[in-house]
Amino acid sequence: MRNVVRLPIAATGLVALFMQLPTTVLAQESTVSACSILDAPAGCNDRMWALRVTLTAPNGAYVHVPDPGCMNDASNEVAKIIQAAVAAAQPQLTLFSGPISKLIATPIAEQLKSQGGDIGRLFSPYARNGALCVPLVAVVPVAAEVVGFRLLATDGPNGNVMKRCAPAAECPIGWSKFQATPVEAKGAAIRTYSTIFMNWSHDRSRQAQMIIFYKLPAGEKPLTEI
Repeated sequence: MRNVVRLPIAATGLVALFMQLPTTVLAQESTVSACSILDAPAGCNDRMWALRVTLTAPNGAYVHVPDPGCMNDASNEVAKIIQAAVAAAQPQLTLFSGPISKLIATPIAEQLKSQGGDIGRLFSPYARNGALCVPLVAVVPVAAEVVGFRLLATDGPNGNVMKRCAPAAECPIGWSKFQATPVEAKGAAIRTYSTIFMNWSHDRSRQAQMIIFYKLPAGEKPLTEI
């Protein structure tokens, strides 16, 4: 399958050099059979799953350059989550499938708070150079075989129909893009894929969606609640 994800953890974080918006944003998500997805991946079967994480990117300000740029990835913040997951010692997390925001009410979040961090604030939209930047972070089962991904976006003028985007290129809906292919971060207790969606339209909010396709061993199913 094309778009197979096998990427190193990047080194750049989000905390420095941007102003965090005060609102905590919860992602819409669903973990479903990959065969139920529109244009299902080739060779999908009852062992293949699709995790969809969707967030709203509010409109930005007027910008004077195309593609004003966000920070590259969320890896520094994800690293904090991985450390907190190890300290929380929550075994069922290894099978969890969902957005990072679903961990807000878990022992992992409590561990993070004890270190001065907050999941809601770390992964909320933020403003940079007039654009609105939205980190999308998916948590997949640790033992999953990740076989591909899709990046999509839409808005009202496009009929709210999701359109595929190529990583690091402007989306077909215009004035928006995903900064890069999803970046993998993996620890003994948790595994994530993350990317940043950027909206530099001054008058349109956008829906951004990342789908991660993965396989589990026969007889195993992902957990969607912790």
